Amino acid sequence: MRIFQVDIQQASGGATVAVSGEIDLSVIEELDGHLAPILADSPDPLVIDLRQVTFVDSSGLRFLLKLNEGAKADARRFVLVAAGDPVIRVLQLAGVDGRLEVVADPADL
Repeated sequence: MRIFQVDIQQASGGATVAVSGEIDLSVIEELDGHLAPILADSPDPLVIDLRQVTFVDSSGLRFLLKLNEGAKADARRFVLVAAGDPVIRVLQLAGVDGRLEVVADPADL
């Protein structure tokens, strides 16, 4: 049984996407489907809340980096909300934590 959920909130030109569960190859297509209509509106900022994520594999990491690159190419802000393991650890191990804007709490935006 797979545990994965996406909740999208839009306001003031930006969007917050709260993800819970595991982000791996088995959910990337579904996550992309949830985000496609949001990305079409060019949200600024695009906030991905990963505080309830329990696991991120390399495909999930690639997906987050792709979102970051797309936002930067459009001169939009892309922010990850991550409060600790396992997401922060994966970002650090991959050496990409410095390439992404990461905050511990949405209030820090």
